[in-house]
Amino acid sequence: MPRKKSPVSIVPKGSAEQPWYSIRAEGDGPAEVLIYGDIGDSWFAESVTATKFAEDLNAVADKDIVVRINSYGGSVADGITIYNAIRRHPKNKTTVVDGVAVSIASLIAMAGDTVQMGENTLMMIHAPW
Repeated sequence: MPRKKSPVSIVPKGSAEQPWYSIRAEGDGPAEVLIYGDIGDSWFAESVTATKFAEDLNAVADKDIVVRINSYGGSVADGITIYNAIRRHPKNKTTVVDGVAVSIASLIAMAGDTVQMGENTLMMIHAPW
């Protein structure tokens, strides 16, 4: 039986059309959002930018979301925008730290209604000033 197509186009990592994060929204279950890598513009690798992320997240506004994170952080401005985009999502939001959520990625992890971490994962929050 063929699988339903996602309402969000999924472009393979490394494509010039979309950053490496992905949003999969197949069937009736929650949409899965993967944030694996640098937040914001990166000189060294592909990155998650807030504008495209928010646009793609809006395409699955009718579904619960599970946001999976493995990131060492990056741009504070993009991270705050991504956090706010997740918080604005109208359905249930679960964030899961799959590996690490460091620096601004730790703030993004806090955007979930439910936050999950395994015993072998790491979250690093900067000391507040």
